[in-house]
Amino acid sequence: MSSARPRPRRRSALLAGALVAAVAAVAVAALVRQRARPTAPRVVARPAVSTPLDAAVATSAPPSDAAVAASAPPPDAATVVALPPPEEPRPRRPRAPAPTPAPLPSAPPPAPPDQPEPPWSVGVPHDLQQRAIVLAEDAGTLLTASDYEGAIALYQQSLALWNHPATHFNLGFALMRLGRFTEAAFHLDRAGAYDGAGLSESDRLHRAEFLRSLRTLGIGPPARPATGPQD
Repeated sequence: MSSARPRPRRRSALLAGALVAAVAAVAVAALVRQRARPTAPRVVARPAVSTPLDAAVATSAPPSDAAVAASAPPPDAATVVALPPPEEPRPRRPRAPAPTPAPLPSAPPPAPPDQPEPPWSVGVPHDLQQRAIVLAEDAGTLLTASDYEGAIALYQQSLALWNHPATHFNLGFALMRLGRFTEAAFHLDRAGAYDGAGLSESDRLHRAEFLRSLRTLGIGPPARPATGPQD
Protein backbone atom coordinates (compact mmCIF):
# COMPACT_ATOMS: atom_id res chain seq x y z
CA MET A 1 0.00 0.00 0.00
CA SER A 2 1.64 3.25 -1.21
CA SER A 3 1.77 6.48 0.81
CA ALA A 4 1.22 10.06 -0.72
CA ARG A 5 2.41 13.56 0.62
CA PRO A 6 -0.25 15.51 2.20
CA ARG A 7 -1.12 18.41 -0.11
CA PRO A 8 -2.15 20.91 2.59
CA ARG A 9 1.49 21.32 3.79
CA ARG A 10 2.77 22.02 0.33
CA ARG A 11 0.11 24.55 -0.25
CA SER A 12 0.90 26.27 3.05
CA ALA A 13 4.58 26.53 2.13
CA LEU A 14 3.76 28.11 -1.18
CA LEU A 15 1.48 30.63 0.48
CA ALA A 16 4.16 31.54 3.03
CA GLY A 17 6.76 32.09 0.30
CA ALA A 18 4.41 34.29 -1.65
CA LEU A 19 3.65 36.34 1.47
CA VAL A 20 7.36 36.87 2.21
CA ALA A 21 7.97 37.95 -1.36
CA ALA A 22 5.09 40.43 -1.19
CA VAL A 23 6.34 41.92 2.09
CA ALA A 24 9.83 42.29 0.65
CA ALA A 25 8.48 44.00 -2.44
CA VAL A 26 6.51 46.46 -0.32
CA ALA A 27 9.61 47.22 1.81
CA VAL A 28 11.77 47.79 -1.23
CA ALA A 29 9.19 50.12 -2.78
CA ALA A 30 8.95 52.15 0.44
CA LEU A 31 12.72 52.47 0.62
CA VAL A 32 12.90 53.63 -2.99
CA ARG A 33 10.19 56.23 -2.39
CA GLN A 34 11.98 57.54 0.74
CA ARG A 35 15.26 57.98 -1.12
CA ALA A 36 13.53 59.70 -3.99
CA ARG A 37 12.10 62.44 -1.70
CA PRO A 38 14.13 65.78 -1.51
CA THR A 39 15.78 66.23 1.86
CA ALA A 40 15.29 69.53 3.69
CA PRO A 41 18.46 71.49 4.74
CA ARG A 42 19.62 70.85 8.21
CA VAL A 43 18.93 73.74 10.51
CA VAL A 44 21.63 74.40 13.08
CA ALA A 45 20.51 76.24 16.15
CA ARG A 46 22.60 79.35 16.79
CA PRO A 47 23.60 80.37 20.29
CA ALA A 48 21.78 83.18 21.96
CA VAL A 49 23.07 86.68 21.06
CA SER A 50 24.65 88.32 24.07
CA THR A 51 26.80 91.18 22.73
CA PRO A 52 26.74 93.48 19.68
CA LEU A 53 29.79 91.64 18.39
CA ASP A 54 28.00 88.27 18.65
CA ALA A 55 25.02 89.81 16.91
CA ALA A 56 27.19 90.95 14.02
CA VAL A 57 28.78 87.51 13.73
CA ALA A 58 25.37 85.78 13.91
CA THR A 59 24.03 87.91 11.07
CA SER A 60 27.22 87.41 9.00
CA ALA A 61 27.78 91.20 8.90
CA PRO A 62 31.15 92.88 9.56
CA PRO A 63 31.27 94.26 13.10
CA SER A 64 31.39 98.02 13.48
CA ASP A 65 33.81 99.93 15.69
CA ALA A 66 31.03 100.64 18.17
CA ALA A 67 30.19 96.90 18.39
CA VAL A 68 33.82 95.99 19.02
CA ALA A 69 34.15 98.68 21.67
CA ALA A 70 30.93 97.56 23.37
CA SER A 71 32.04 93.91 23.35
CA ALA A 72 35.51 94.64 24.75
CA PRO A 73 35.99 93.80 28.41
CA PRO A 74 36.21 96.75 30.79
CA PRO A 75 39.81 97.86 31.41
CA ASP A 76 41.47 97.13 34.65
CA ALA A 77 41.20 100.02 37.06
CA ALA A 78 44.90 99.70 37.90
CA THR A 79 45.93 100.27 34.27
CA VAL A 80 43.85 103.40 33.68
CA VAL A 81 46.11 106.48 33.56
CA ALA A 82 44.48 109.86 34.00
CA LEU A 83 45.60 112.36 31.38
CA PRO A 84 46.62 115.81 32.59
CA PRO A 85 44.30 118.67 31.66
CA PRO A 86 45.34 120.67 28.59
CA GLU A 87 47.50 123.66 29.31
CA GLU A 88 45.97 127.06 28.77
CA PRO A 89 47.67 129.10 26.02
CA ARG A 90 50.05 131.65 27.39
CA PRO A 91 49.23 135.24 26.51
CA ARG A 92 51.60 136.65 23.95
CA ARG A 93 53.38 139.86 24.63
CA PRO A 94 52.37 142.61 22.23
CA ARG A 95 55.17 143.54 19.91
CA ALA A 96 56.05 147.11 19.21
CA PRO A 97 55.01 148.12 15.69
CA ALA A 98 57.84 148.47 13.24
CA PRO A 99 58.64 152.08 12.33
CA THR A 100 57.11 153.18 9.08
CA PRO A 101 59.84 154.12 6.60
CA ALA A 102 59.73 157.53 5.10
CA PRO A 103 58.20 157.76 1.64
CA LEU A 104 60.86 157.93 -1.02
CA PRO A 105 61.01 161.44 -2.47
CA SER A 106 61.20 161.99 -6.17
CA ALA A 107 64.24 163.23 -8.03
CA PRO A 108 65.00 166.95 -7.67
CA PRO A 109 63.09 168.88 -10.32
CA PRO A 110 64.75 171.63 -12.32
CA ALA A 111 63.92 175.22 -11.48
CA PRO A 112 60.92 176.65 -13.36
CA PRO A 113 61.96 179.09 -16.12
CA ASP A 114 59.76 181.92 -14.79
CA GLN A 115 61.38 181.84 -11.32
CA PRO A 116 64.90 182.75 -10.25
CA GLU A 117 67.33 179.90 -9.81
CA PRO A 118 67.60 178.51 -6.28
CA PRO A 119 70.98 178.88 -4.61
CA TRP A 120 71.90 175.19 -5.15
CA SER A 121 71.39 175.60 -8.92
CA VAL A 122 73.49 178.72 -9.43
CA GLY A 123 76.38 178.00 -11.80
CA VAL A 124 75.22 174.45 -12.62
CA PRO A 125 74.56 173.98 -16.36
CA HIS A 126 71.17 172.66 -17.36
CA ASP A 127 72.62 169.53 -18.96
CA LEU A 128 74.38 168.60 -15.72
CA GLN A 129 71.14 169.10 -13.85
CA GLN A 130 69.37 166.73 -16.24
CA ARG A 131 72.10 164.09 -15.84
CA ALA A 132 71.89 164.44 -12.07
CA ILE A 133 68.12 163.99 -12.21
CA VAL A 134 68.48 160.75 -14.25
CA LEU A 135 71.01 159.38 -11.75
CA ALA A 136 68.76 160.29 -8.81
CA GLU A 137 65.78 158.57 -10.45
CA ASP A 138 67.81 155.39 -11.05
CA ALA A 139 68.99 155.52 -7.45
CA GLY A 140 65.39 155.81 -6.24
CA THR A 141 64.52 152.65 -8.19
CA LEU A 142 67.36 150.76 -6.47
CA LEU A 143 66.33 152.15 -3.10
CA THR A 144 62.79 150.85 -3.61
CA ALA A 145 64.23 147.41 -4.43
CA SER A 146 66.27 147.52 -1.16
CA ASP A 147 69.56 147.74 -3.09
CA TYR A 148 70.99 150.33 -0.72
CA GLU A 149 74.61 149.99 -1.83
CA GLY A 150 73.71 150.64 -5.45
CA ALA A 151 71.43 153.53 -4.51
CA ILE A 152 74.16 155.16 -2.41
CA ALA A 153 76.63 154.96 -5.30
CA LEU A 154 74.21 156.65 -7.74
CA TYR A 155 73.20 159.33 -5.23
CA GLN A 156 76.86 160.20 -4.72
CA GLN A 157 77.34 160.51 -8.49
CA SER A 158 74.29 162.74 -8.70
CA LEU A 159 75.61 164.98 -5.94
CA ALA A 160 78.92 165.31 -7.77
CA LEU A 161 76.99 166.90 -10.65
CA TRP A 162 74.37 168.86 -8.73
CA ASN A 163 74.45 169.53 -5.00
CA HIS A 164 70.67 169.34 -4.47
CA PRO A 165 69.12 169.21 -0.94
CA ALA A 166 66.67 166.43 -1.94
CA THR A 167 69.57 164.25 -3.08
CA HIS A 168 71.28 164.76 0.28
CA PHE A 169 68.08 163.68 2.03
CA ASN A 170 67.71 160.55 -0.11
CA LEU A 171 71.34 159.62 0.42
CA GLY A 172 71.00 160.08 4.18
CA PHE A 173 67.93 157.85 4.19
CA ALA A 174 69.78 155.07 2.29
CA LEU A 175 72.78 155.33 4.66
CA MET A 176 70.49 154.94 7.67
CA ARG A 177 69.15 151.72 6.16
CA LEU A 178 72.67 150.29 6.23
CA GLY A 179 73.37 151.50 9.77
CA ARG A 180 75.92 154.09 8.64
CA PHE A 181 74.51 156.67 11.01
CA THR A 182 77.42 159.11 11.10
CA GLU A 183 77.40 159.54 7.31
CA ALA A 184 73.60 159.68 7.32
CA ALA A 185 73.63 162.49 9.90
CA PHE A 186 76.02 164.51 7.73
CA HIS A 187 73.84 164.30 4.62
CA LEU A 188 70.62 164.86 6.53
CA ASP A 189 72.16 168.00 7.98
CA ARG A 190 73.25 169.15 4.52
CA ALA A 191 69.70 168.57 3.26
CA GLY A 192 68.54 171.43 5.53
CA ALA A 193 71.32 173.81 4.56
CA TYR A 194 68.76 176.17 2.99
CA ASP A 195 66.26 176.09 5.88
CA GLY A 196 64.30 173.24 4.30
CA ALA A 197 64.09 174.76 0.82
CA GLY A 198 64.28 172.17 -1.93
CA LEU A 199 62.46 169.58 0.20
CA SER A 200 58.79 168.75 0.31
CA GLU A 201 56.83 169.21 3.52
CA SER A 202 56.90 165.45 4.13
CA ASP A 203 60.67 165.30 3.56
CA ARG A 204 61.25 168.13 6.03
CA LEU A 205 59.23 166.36 8.72
CA HIS A 206 61.02 163.06 8.19
CA ARG A 207 64.41 164.76 8.17
CA ALA A 208 63.71 166.37 11.54
CA GLU A 209 62.53 163.02 12.93
CA PHE A 210 65.63 161.19 11.68
CA LEU A 211 67.97 163.79 13.14
CA ARG A 212 66.25 163.64 16.54
CA SER A 213 66.60 159.84 16.56
CA LEU A 214 70.30 160.10 15.73
CA ARG A 215 70.91 162.70 18.45
CA THR A 216 69.40 160.39 21.06
CA LEU A 217 72.13 157.91 20.09
CA GLY A 218 74.79 160.59 20.35
CA ILE A 219 75.31 160.68 16.59
CA GLY A 220 75.10 163.63 14.28
CA PRO A 221 76.06 167.28 14.01
CA PRO A 222 75.10 169.75 16.74
CA ALA A 223 71.53 171.00 16.71
CA ARG A 224 70.85 173.90 14.40
CA PRO A 225 68.79 176.90 15.46
CA ALA A 226 65.09 176.10 15.05
CA THR A 227 63.67 177.93 12.03
CA GLY A 228 60.86 175.56 11.15
CA PRO A 229 59.60 171.97 11.35
CA GLN A 230 62.77 170.65 9.69
CA ASP A 231 64.74 170.99 12.93
